[in-house]
Amino acid sequence: MAKLNGGLAIGLLIIAVVGNVLASNMTAWMHNLLSYSYMHPVPAGAGCDYGVVLGYALHRVMACFWQGVYATCCRNGSCTRPLQSRVEVGVAGYQKHQLNRLVFSGSNPGGGVRNVSEANAMLHYGLTLLSKPPQVGRWLLEEASTSTRTNAVYSLHLIMLQQEHKQQQGLHTDQRLQQGRQQYTVVIITNPFHQLRSYFTFKRAAEEAGMDVQFYVAKAPFAGHCGYGHWLIDSAMDQWDFWRELGAIAYYAARGWLQPVGKD
Repeated sequence: MAKLNGGLAIGLLIIAVVGNVLASNMTAWMHNLLSYSYMHPVPAGAGCDYGVVLGYALHRVMACFWQGVYATCCRNGSCTRPLQSRVEVGVAGYQKHQLNRLVFSGSNPGGGVRNVSEANAMLHYGLTLLSKPPQVGRWLLEEASTSTRTNAVYSLHLIMLQQEHKQQQGLHTDQRLQQGRQQYTVVIITNPFHQLRSYFTFKRAAEEAGMDVQFYVAKAPFAGHCGYGHWLIDSAMDQWDFWRELGAIAYYAARGWLQPVGKD
């Protein structure tokens, strides 16, 4: 009987592991259905003006009960795994000189997180990936946006203000601007499930602002959630990202916040 129970336990464990792998692969495939980096990839060797890293959820305060004592999770305000992945892609592009500047975009998410914005959390995580700090003015924070729509509006406004300031200070050596053509190249950096909506949202926001922008989308890997206490919860969060995104695309289309496909 003991051998039977042991064999059953091993069998169930194998089934659970295989099921987890298959579920993860399926979720990654679903997320990649909404990828858009294959349509507008960053050109090889390009030195694009800006990379905009879009904010996402931070770890919240979590109370846990351990050995009769309540404790507060020390991960409050740190980047979740999907957000870390966005930062890693952006910093890698910066280090390879594909991106001249980075904009970290996202406000305080609320929900128990105190005194830290998504932009600030991304900045701090990004600094851990460098051997030395970036040059002053190369990494910018946009800490007011609370949605993909405002990520686009506020980040583009920040870019425009910085470029106008440089022109006023006579700091521009860019031939395009010397010739009176203020076209910017901007790389959108986010997870695959978020790329489609982000691209068309930024296109729409640029048109509304009267900005001439060439947008690209950075290729990014699937980065599943981790750290929620159980792999089933992590997997559920990954699924939630996909289905929530489908609803968000429909909502943005209804609000007119997406650039029509014909103008792409």
